[in-house]
Amino acid sequence: ARSYYQELRRESGEDEPTRRRAAQATFRVGNIEHALGNQDTAEAAYAAAEREFAALARDFPTNRDYRRRQAGALDNLGRMLELRGKPAEAADKFRSALQLQEQLAKENPADPVARRDVAHTHAIQAWHFQQVGDSKAAEREHRTALKLREELAAEFPKSPDALLDVAHTRSDLGQLLVQSGRLKEADKMLGAARDVLLELLKPDPTVREYR
Repeated sequence: ARSYYQELRRESGEDEPTRRRAAQATFRVGNIEHALGNQDTAEAAYAAAEREFAALARDFPTNRDYRRRQAGALDNLGRMLELRGKPAEAADKFRSALQLQEQLAKENPADPVARRDVAHTHAIQAWHFQQVGDSKAAEREHRTALKLREELAAEFPKSPDALLDVAHTRSDLGQLLVQSGRLKEADKMLGAARDVLLELLKPDPTVREYR
């Protein structure tokens, strides 16, 4: 798979479809390298993908998907930088991703995907702050992500993805509260996460992702 996407990256051409395919291939190379444990090459691929999607967004501004993909590349690049011991650089990428995502959500507030992306980056920033030992900032980001995800779940109560996002965020926040010694709050939050997962199990108890 890696060789296939590397070959796509080498496509030449300045037309929009060719550039889009090349940028998508670059991003997928980053995913593959990350899965293989090659953090340095994954970082380079995500950085290249971010530049390519940024150029597409500049040249074709009516296509909002390019900015969304640029933000996704920034999120993944930030995670690689965090894992490679560069927290300040990672934080900068997360902030840049969030700015793009919030602008997209503002432009189209009825788009649940745009709003979910905003919540996702708040959750990533919570992870970042936990890595650097700032539990107060981590809690703030977890609660912001949770609020956004609960709003989406309330609007789309039959969406397993929306409900699963809520469960994951409650669980992550609950674990942070345990680490902070706030056991009563943690028990309540973890119980709320469990309740969502149990509700998700009802339609199809064989779905392993909900366990």
